[in-house]
Amino acid sequence: SRCVRATRAEVAERLENPKSALQELVQTSGGTPVYRLVGHEGPPHDRTFTVEVIVADEVAGVGVGRSKKDAEAAAAAAALERLTERD
Repeated sequence: SRCVRATRAEVAERLENPKSALQELVQTSGGTPVYRLVGHEGPPHDRTFTVEVIVADEVAGVGVGRSKKDAEAAAAAAALERLTERD
């Protein structure tokens, strides 16, 4: 398991802009996160989107949101949590 330590300021930034924080974290190892829409439910005016983010050919996080953008941010936050969890 890959462990990355973070300062309080870094954690605050990640919560505010998880997609940028994930991009920066993944770029340190030469990669790029890839977001993939895996589904949506509900009528057009009340849709829920599900997105997964792939890092190093693995699903690193899954997110759900009322827009694709919100779902991507949720997926990025889930990936950050997984990639930075402490042992």
